[in-house]
Amino acid sequence: MHSNLLRIMSTAACLLFAAVARADDKPAAAAGQFLVWQGGEQLPGTLLSAADQQLQWSSPLFQQPLQIRTSVLSAVRFPTTAHAPQSTDDQFRVLLRGGDVLLGRITALSDQLLELQAEHCGPLQIPLAEISVLQRLQLGSGILYNGPAGLEDWKTVNQLTEQEEQQRQQMLQQMQRQGQRQGAQQAAPTELKSARSLFVWNAQPDGSLATSRQDATLFLPLQLPEKFQVEVVLTFQQRPAFLLSFGRNADTSPRIETWLDTLTASVSSAYQQLQLISDQDRTLHLHCFVDRTRGSLTVASGEGKPLGSVRHTPAAQAGKAAAGNNLQALGNLLGNIVANAAGASPAASAAPAASTDGLLLRSQGGTTQLRRLRVSAWNGNIPEIRAGNGLRLETVSGEVLFGSLQAATEPAVLGIQSEGSVRSLPLGQLSAVIFPPAETRPDPQQGARITWQDGTSLSGQLLSISENTARLQAPWSATAVPASLESARAVMFLGSTAPAPAPDRLQHPGGTLQG
Repeated sequence: MHSNLLRIMSTAACLLFAAVARADDKPAAAAGQFLVWQGGEQLPGTLLSAADQQLQWSSPLFQQPLQIRTSVLSAVRFPTTAHAPQSTDDQFRVLLRGGDVLLGRITALSDQLLELQAEHCGPLQIPLAEISVLQRLQLGSGILYNGPAGLEDWKTVNQLTEQEEQQRQQMLQQMQRQGQRQGAQQAAPTELKSARSLFVWNAQPDGSLATSRQDATLFLPLQLPEKFQVEVVLTFQQRPAFLLSFGRNADTSPRIETWLDTLTASVSSAYQQLQLISDQDRTLHLHCFVDRTRGSLTVASGEGKPLGSVRHTPAAQAGKAAAGNNLQALGNLLGNIVANAAGASPAASAAPAASTDGLLLRSQGGTTQLRRLRVSAWNGNIPEIRAGNGLRLETVSGEVLFGSLQAATEPAVLGIQSEGSVRSLPLGQLSAVIFPPAETRPDPQQGARITWQDGTSLSGQLLSISENTARLQAPWSATAVPASLESARAVMFLGSTAPAPAPDRLQHPGGTLQG
């Protein structure tokens, strides 16, 4: 028997050596790369190249690279990698009317064309007719936040899994039965209501944040000045239902929220109805102006139309804020006691940090997606509302100009015609340009979309992929756009269809394949 055991071990060692030798003959797969079919099947491996609507994929499961039609593929997904953050001193975010987002440094801006040294893509020339919004990224020039670009910087509120929620409910019930905590019956309903708010916000490939869970809540800690403005774009798959609070305590902070079919602005107990919303409304684009010294909140539409204003004196607000904070502290104390009794560390189940300054976003039903959020200092003057098709230009000092761009005379200087005269503005003083409303380009139904970890996205006809660089023919570019796949999230194939069902299945550690 001893000799048989030795033979078995020797044979196993030979097989292992052969397997390693075969693996060494193949290209090493980048950790975490997956090829995804429209039917949901996945295959680990490495993207080698693409051309003529064919993709070449190397997988450790196959001896030879695979040639696969992109028409049956959903995406190539790349692993999240650590990368050095780019300097944002002179970086801008460019939102195109087709939904793509570009980051880069402006080299020239005229009445017809934007020249951008883009991250991932190099020098680009973009017609102004294709641009919706141009915003500076730099923080410290009056801009406090400009995103989102994934879940980075956000804190979770009551980050619980369903199993953790059940354990907490069971523990509370046990405490009530055994009488281990006086007053637990009174505190339990409030805590259980919060515990039902499960964290299920997910970062999308374009950096936006989405959830389909009611009461899912996120908090963005920010040191907010006494006066600030917020631009927000939210999209929905049903009638809008959400709450956005400018402060963590949503009961007393200035906030906008939906009440059934009404969009409302509130400060503490004071409120103002802004507009009716219907089942056909799928996008809300709002500008909110908060003055905490006056206890006021003013809201305008994305086009600048005033929707309403509400004010609540800070003196009357303070008492209720203290009561709300005491109730919140009681709930947090109960949560920590329950977590400790269950053997969990308080840090793992506690609500976010001590900071109460920031923005809180809560979905109140259906599918909610945060597409744009920009928080900046405000000089206290409500921007003038202008009719017509003029653009809106904001400077880093908070000045707002309406008018039109003029032909550039110097690369680093922007000309704008406003109030009947032409002004020159150094690009270093430019904070944002909001171009006049125009018909939004529909999402592309064919081609490909590449997304990156910093929130950049680019769509077009995929011409080729070679040496970790893709070439796309974007609809707004006269020439092919090169795009580095370094720090990419995914290459998504648009308009593809699921392959026809096949009788056989190949099972592997990462899933199954049909064929």
